[in-house]
Amino acid sequence: MLYAALEKLARPNTILLQLGGTTPSEAEGRWDHRVLESIHDPRLLRLAYSAADAHILPTLADNLPNTLLEAAACGVPSIASDVGGVSEVIDPGNTGWLVAPADVDTLAEQIGRVIDEPATQANDRRRACRAFAESRFTPALQARRYAELFEYTIGQGVVREVLAGETNRLGVEAA
Repeated sequence: MLYAALEKLARPNTILLQLGGTTPSEAEGRWDHRVLESIHDPRLLRLAYSAADAHILPTLADNLPNTLLEAAACGVPSIASDVGGVSEVIDPGNTGWLVAPADVDTLAEQIGRVIDEPATQANDRRRACRAFAESRFTPALQARRYAELFEYTIGQGVVREVLAGETNRLGVEAA
């Protein structure tokens, strides 16, 4: 889907920077396509994200992709398919854009929007992405949300029921 959108876009100076994997054969020779294989150093990963005008995730199925959180934390807006939990990470028009799954035309349009965006507007969007990530997805906030979820789940007896089922399945007497 991304390659089809880039074909429609036809921007000669566009560089496709891919994090992870290898260059797919369909991309070879069609664009200025750079592949950065697995990056494990957080500082290098932050630099790679920061080099981009946008993070593009045209997925057909996903839950809450870490790449969206990483991009936002680096101040990079995302253009992503509106599937699963993706909409929880993107504030449309502010920290990025949502497109319908497999909608090549809208994906191309949004990529073009980012490329053509004036620098002052792009910088404002980058600040908004970083502020969004800091206000909603800090490790401390995520830990608190997990703790609240666990407390709620335990209070509803769900965990006890699951554990009782597991211990019975394992042949161990439930507590």
